[in-house]
Amino acid sequence: MSRRRDLFARISLDYADHPKIAALTDAAFRAHIEMILYSRRYMTDGQIAKQIAKRWPEQALSELLSNDPDTPSLTLDESGNYHLHGFNEMQETREEIEHKRRIRAEAGRKGGRARAKQAAKQTSSKLLSKTQAETETETETYKAEKIADAFSRDDVLEVFNYFNTSLKRLDAKPVTKTQTSADAIRRLIDLDGRTVEQIKTAIDFAHGHDFWQSNILSPKSLREKYDTLRLQAQQRKNTPQQRATDYANDRWALAQKNKRTYQNRKEEP
Repeated sequence: MSRRRDLFARISLDYADHPKIAALTDAAFRAHIEMILYSRRYMTDGQIAKQIAKRWPEQALSELLSNDPDTPSLTLDESGNYHLHGFNEMQETREEIEHKRRIRAEAGRKGGRARAKQAAKQTSSKLLSKTQAETETETETYKAEKIADAFSRDDVLEVFNYFNTSLKRLDAKPVTKTQTSADAIRRLIDLDGRTVEQIKTAIDFAHGHDFWQSNILSPKSLREKYDTLRLQAQQRKNTPQQRATDYANDRWALAQKNKRTYQNRKEEP
């Protein structure tokens, strides 16, 4: 069973029994929990801006500001912002979260460099076919990345979500999050040197093409046929017929925009 990718906040098992918390009303209790979750989600390190705090009842805020003479659950600074007492002792701070992200990103970059070096070494030292060499190399080098979450990198997740959104427009079955899908996208970026925007362009071309839209249904097949897709897209773009089509589409889009603007003006009182 795979781990959930949600963010979590830490609440001690004796939280509700603490004297400061047990004496709170239901509204104040709920407000304190929601503040902890808000700060964890948006990485504010326990600070609740005064504009955000307006969502909770004043009476609940007053209770949290005065439920202990020395260490109340909530304090107020000179700017009118609120601060959760002891937040950094229980929850991960923004600095800690960003540090973990940098470690994961660096692990991905190092893995890419290691794969490239190992591929060159295997090719020169063994008389194997291109397919066999690539399979062995990538299988060995990606073992080091097993410790990292498959979709911990923002660029990999962005391409994956874009691919699935494109599949939904075709009424095709979305791709599930698997190690195979993540590896195919990471190899496109790290080994093949493709940018996120270039990959998105290839997806758009493939899923808008009568032949390729039924053949590019996974990140793995996208990587295998990427060069073919890129060349065909370039050839199609350079044909007089396509340039005429693009011009007609641009003119149609402009006409529709002007039509909507005219209609909106007519409807204005």
